[in-house]
Amino acid sequence: MKRAILFLLVGCMLYASVFTTSAEETTVLPADTVLPGYGDMDLNGRCDATDALTVLKFVVGKAPLSKIEEYYADVNGDEFTNAGDALDILKMTVGKINRFTADKEQPNPTNFEFEGSVSYEVLCNYLSRATTISQESGGALNGDHVVDFILDTGAKYICRAATCWWVSTADYATYPQQKDLIDKVHAVDPDVVFEACIFECISGRVNDIAIPAYVFEAFDLPVEERNFSFDAMCFDTGTYMDQWGEGSSVPDITQIETQLFFYYRACEYLKIGYEALHMGQVHLIGSSDPGWENWTIVLNKIREFAKENCRRKFVFINAHTYGMYDIDGKLMFDFHMYPSRPAAEGTVEQAPTETNPQKAFFDPYHNDSIYGKSWGGLTQSGWECDSLPYLVELDNYGNDVENLYVPDTAAQNCWGMDEISWYANQPDWYRHYFLKYAYDYVTNTAPGDAFFAMPGQRVATLYDENKNYVSTHYFGYSSQNHPNGFDDQQVIKEIWSNQ
Repeated sequence: MKRAILFLLVGCMLYASVFTTSAEETTVLPADTVLPGYGDMDLNGRCDATDALTVLKFVVGKAPLSKIEEYYADVNGDEFTNAGDALDILKMTVGKINRFTADKEQPNPTNFEFEGSVSYEVLCNYLSRATTISQESGGALNGDHVVDFILDTGAKYICRAATCWWVSTADYATYPQQKDLIDKVHAVDPDVVFEACIFECISGRVNDIAIPAYVFEAFDLPVEERNFSFDAMCFDTGTYMDQWGEGSSVPDITQIETQLFFYYRACEYLKIGYEALHMGQVHLIGSSDPGWENWTIVLNKIREFAKENCRRKFVFINAHTYGMYDIDGKLMFDFHMYPSRPAAEGTVEQAPTETNPQKAFFDPYHNDSIYGKSWGGLTQSGWECDSLPYLVELDNYGNDVENLYVPDTAAQNCWGMDEISWYANQPDWYRHYFLKYAYDYVTNTAPGDAFFAMPGQRVATLYDENKNYVSTHYFGYSSQNHPNGFDDQQVIKEIWSNQ
C-alpha cells in the first residue's frame, strides 16, 4: 500500500510538470504518460475513462473513499482523460493521502457504539452519515416521510431535528410529537442520533416560560417560583439588542439568566431523546466572555446532565466555529459545524435552467470557509487531534434579492442566494451531480477530517426564471412519500452505500 501511494505521489509530480509545460499543446496524452507504469488498460493507445477508474481504484485500495464516480474520469466530456482531467482526478484522490497509510488502522465504518464518550472512529462514522432535517414547526414533525428518509438512506446523524429560533411555550407543546418521531426511528435503528438547536436568539416570549426547580439546583441557587426574564439575558451594554428585529436579541452567556435558560433548554431536549446539541453562533453569545469561562460552566453542566439522563450517557455538542478552548484547555466542542460556502462559477447573470444550471464549486480560500481551519487539541472524550473533525452543510441565512442570479464569486451568497436556496433552485440532474461532487470534495480533498451533511429538509426560497417567489421549503424526500419531494433521496442513498 505504501509503495503504491509513493508511486502515485511521484507520478503526480511527474505529470504535474508535464501539464504545466505542455497542456496547451497536448489535448490528449498517451496512456503511459498520464498513468505512468500502468499503461493502456484497453490497449487502444489512449487513457480513457475506464482506464482512469481502474487505475485509481487499484491505487486507492481499501482506503475509505467513496467509489470514484465516472463523472471524474472525463471532466471535459470528450471521451478521453486529458492532462487537466487527470490532474484533477489525482488531486481529489491524494488530498488526504496521510489518512490511507498502511501503518494506520483501517476504520470500521459500521461502528456506531459509544457510551460516556465518543471515539475518533465513531465520531467520523456519524459525521459521514449526517443529514439536515430542519424541523421548524410542529406541522413538520412526525411525518412518515421523515422516518422513511432516515431509514432508507441509512442516515445516522440528524442535524437540526429541533430547530426553534424564537423560543416560546408553543415550542414545548410539540415535544410529544418530537419524542414520537425519535422513538419511531429508534425502534428500527437505535444508533441514530438526533440533534436539537439552541440558537443565538431570544425574545420576550421567554417571559412566559417557568423555571423548573432542577435548573436552580444545578447552579446552587435558591429555588424560586418565577419565569425566565428576557431583559436579564441581554447584554448590559445593549450589544446586539434587536439584532434579529425589534424585540429579538442575542443573549449574553455571562448573564446567569442566560446560563439558566440554555441549561434548561438543553436538558429538556435531552429528556425526550435528543443526543446532540448545536449551539449556533457561540462567538456572538460569548462576545463578553473572552476566556470562555461562562461557556465552560454551561457546557460542563449540560454534559453532567447527559451522563445521568441520556441513554448512552453522552451528548454530542457542536457550534458554528473554527474552534474554542475551555478553561481546562480542552476543545470546547465534540466537532465543529459550518456552512459549506459554495462559490458561484460564472461571469454572467442568469436564471437556472434545465440545460444551464447556476454552477458552483468549493474553494478552501472562498469567503470565511472552514476548510483547513478547524482547530486541534485535546477533546472532551480524551483523545487528541491536529484538527478536530468538522461538518459542513448547505446553510440558510437569507437571500440578497438585489443581486439575485448574479455570480459574485467573492460574496458569501451563491448566485445571490443562501446555500440551500441556491441548491434547491437547480435542475434535478445538477443537484444530483453537485451532491456527488460535494461529498467527494469535502471528504476526499478538503484539508482535515471534513464531512458533508446531505440536505434532507430545510427552509429555502425558490424562484422562477423571472425572480418571482415560488416556495419556502426544500424537501429531499422521494416524491412518492412527500407531495413536494425533490427526489434526492435515492442519490443520497447511493452515495452513502458506495462509501
